[in-house]
Amino acid sequence: MKHFLITVLAILGFGFAFNTHAQQETTGKLNVLIDYFDRPANVPFKYAETVRSAVMEGLHASNRVNIIDIDTNDALKVEADRRESGVSAGDNLDRLAMMGQEGADFIIQGVVNDITISETVTTDSKGNKSYSYEPVYAFTLKVIDPKTGKITETQSFKIPNGIFDFSGFTILAYSPDEAVTAYSKIIPKKLNKFINAAFPIQGIVLEMADTKGSEVKTLYISVGDALGAKKGQKYDVREVRTIAGRESRKTIGEIEVVDVEGDDISLCKVKKGGKEIYKSISGENKVIVTSAE
Repeated sequence: MKHFLITVLAILGFGFAFNTHAQQETTGKLNVLIDYFDRPANVPFKYAETVRSAVMEGLHASNRVNIIDIDTNDALKVEADRRESGVSAGDNLDRLAMMGQEGADFIIQGVVNDITISETVTTDSKGNKSYSYEPVYAFTLKVIDPKTGKITETQSFKIPNGIFDFSGFTILAYSPDEAVTAYSKIIPKKLNKFINAAFPIQGIVLEMADTKGSEVKTLYISVGDALGAKKGQKYDVREVRTIAGRESRKTIGEIEVVDVEGDDISLCKVKKGGKEIYKSISGENKVIVTSAE
């Protein structure tokens, strides 16, 4: 069995672009500022803040980025009474530029479009009535580059979106406020697709760990604890080639993390494309990995 060692590299960024800001942190993570969330007049300020807090919780759990909460930054904090009255802080370029100056590589802004709360009435054998409540959150998230003001990713959410979204949750809420707070625990678990699209992890294959004939079974990649690698996480494997002066990235397989062994190294099993990956590495091609949904 021959080992093929390639220079270590791991990049976390949008698409596959190299981001110089990401290199300012020893962990290689981007600094992402969570702005206030806008809302229509029928959505209370405290409900919008509940959704924003749940989004921050989901980002924190992903371990993909360094989070900057606007409420902790005196230079950016907006007076609470303005927000409570429904006045937007705005998203003009001057304000975005200030966020960039405060260390934000990217900004997440949100709009809580609506929170609909349904009431269920239950009557017991003695005729006594009890009331319970369930909310549906509708909101939109967008990621902005403060250097250009351009939106780099946007997604809309309706949570829960069907009864299966309640799987694993046993919640009884006896007031609308209690319901909005309690059910917001669902939101962080529904952000994986958004987080992966906005902040994909990219690294390279370091070494083939185990092979069988001309097929690789396990390999090491240059992604570990520092970039949020977790057991069970899947990555697409792509071969990078230059064709007529243009860079080609062809998907040749899929891998899954089985053991995170350090800040910048994880052992993975090959799920698909073992022969293609073996052939590409043996041919001394650059082989990169990109986080999948």
